[in-house]
Amino acid sequence: METLTKIAFDIRNIARSTHGATTDKLSIEQIKFWINSYRALFIRRDSEIQGFNPSNFESTFFVPFEPVPAQEYPVVFSGRKVLSRSCSKIPLPVRSKTRTIGYIGSADFNNPIPFVNTDRLAYIDHSPFGSLIPSAYMLNERLYVTTNTLGLLVSLIADDYEALATFKDQYGEFISDDSGYPIPSDYIARIRDTILKVEVSAFLNIKADDIQDNIQQ
Repeated sequence: METLTKIAFDIRNIARSTHGATTDKLSIEQIKFWINSYRALFIRRDSEIQGFNPSNFESTFFVPFEPVPAQEYPVVFSGRKVLSRSCSKIPLPVRSKTRTIGYIGSADFNNPIPFVNTDRLAYIDHSPFGSLIPSAYMLNERLYVTTNTLGLLVSLIADDYEALATFKDQYGEFISDDSGYPIPSDYIARIRDTILKVEVSAFLNIKADDIQDNIQQ
């Protein structure tokens, strides 16, 4: 699997081979930002197309949890006897009409916890045994589960991939720009071509204008 760093360097190398020294100030961080932005954009666009496979874009990472004291229960969870929340904010999933959170549960993938919207709490509470079945909710970028846990695995399509940098994957390794970037090869080609045609061209035009302004001054 390609890494974000490798994709970014490949794009810069192509840009330099075409445009030479004018790309010297084209930073890898800027290219990474473009890659992540177009990845999210294309996912949103393609999410309505038949055959779109969310699992190709998911990142799986371990999320530590903590018990929530009763006095800190958000209003929507009032009346709950047990509640845990992620110790920190988790990356927001891509806005999509298809699945963006693929799994929440135990590390062996044998005990999934269903993810639902908080507005479903009232229906769950009034369904037979509904309040006894653990469920997961997102609120203020924190993940809440209606059970006791110290940590869960989460698989989701992160809108900002680099927001995963503080988390470890299911193998205990920190996620970084040198980890496998969750994207199929056809997306890499689309993103590369778009960045070269749109972003790099605009960047070079801006630089050319700056140079001309400096000469005139």
